[in-house]
Amino acid sequence: MELKTKRLLLRPVKHADSKAIFEYRSDKKANQYQGFVPETVEEVSAFISKLPAGFNVEGTWFQLVVILEPAHQIIGDVGLHFIQDQNDTVELGCTISKSFQGNGFATEALTSIKDFLLHELGKKKLKGSVDPRNLASIKMLKNIGMSQIDFYEKSYNLKN
Repeated sequence: MELKTKRLLLRPVKHADSKAIFEYRSDKKANQYQGFVPETVEEVSAFISKLPAGFNVEGTWFQLVVILEPAHQIIGDVGLHFIQDQNDTVELGCTISKSFQGNGFATEALTSIKDFLLHELGKKKLKGSVDPRNLASIKMLKNIGMSQIDFYEKSYNLKN
């Protein structure tokens, strides 16, 4: 499964991507709202090893890298959570390297994924779990047509 936009290629993550992913994911300050902030490249490789081989498998997360073309540079990743017992629902998560934020890359990537999920796979509901302090991500999700329906104060525990 690959998606192309005007500036980006989105494709499944590979072990060869470990170092590039580590470079932007290991920045603790830039990724303060992320659940996965690796300490080593090996930790990224282990994370990739645990990902499912198949796409659209209920109860799993599937990870895509966001590649800036034509430079073919990995600038981020998108996680798709195919929620158990809710086959029509997908949770989205996105990380863009700090040095590439503010250029509309997350919006471009998630718009492409949103269109694919709704129109090609027939999904009915997309969700974004966002820390309420992450105002930039909330704004970006609204920009792609999502709306805030609920706020769960104790939805999950992110780094206490």
